[in-house]
Amino acid sequence: MDGENQSEKPPEWMPHESPAYDEILRTSCATEMQRLAAASSEERLRFISDPREVHSRMYAGLAPEGYPEYAGTYRGTLGTTLEGRRSRAYREDGRLQDFSEPDRVARWMGEVAKQATKIFDLPSGTNSHIVISEIVRLFYVFGLTHPFLDGNGHIQRLIFAACVMERTPLQLLETWTIHPRPYDIEIKLAFEKPTPDARHIALFKVLAAYISA
Repeated sequence: MDGENQSEKPPEWMPHESPAYDEILRTSCATEMQRLAAASSEERLRFISDPREVHSRMYAGLAPEGYPEYAGTYRGTLGTTLEGRRSRAYREDGRLQDFSEPDRVARWMGEVAKQATKIFDLPSGTNSHIVISEIVRLFYVFGLTHPFLDGNGHIQRLIFAACVMERTPLQLLETWTIHPRPYDIEIKLAFEKPTPDARHIALFKVLAAYISA
């Protein structure tokens, strides 16, 4: 990053406003799904535990000029323009939803890695309801963390796909798409339930509908 950018306020990032947004993400999401389908267990686990490389591949062409770190860098990363960047989104009721504070992102991504390892280590033959419940928990923690400035939903959906691919005999239905994603509102409403237990139950209902057990 050059000296001129260091003295300016970093720009907001709204990649969906780019004319190339849909084309770039449709192609990159399909590519990443193919990578995951052909990946080893170790490679899938590595992706879930640290998705920065994949995020960079997907969003490098959508980062603002002069700010390549927006793609593939966690919020809160010291020495970058994302060091103190907060993330929030409007709920359906008009209130703002705050995600993880930037200085806690790394810690929460450590929890994501632990939960992913737990899922991958579940014994063969574990009841599918238990497996899906643990995948939902991972999906939930990542969603509350929102480690990137943008593009979290695409990574979150790839993580879900990687978990389902890993857990035979679960199968991901073709209706689960990474881009575009017509089921976004269902997931958003599930995250807005009043308690963690209610959110987990609502998310389970949404996500389980895309899995054949």
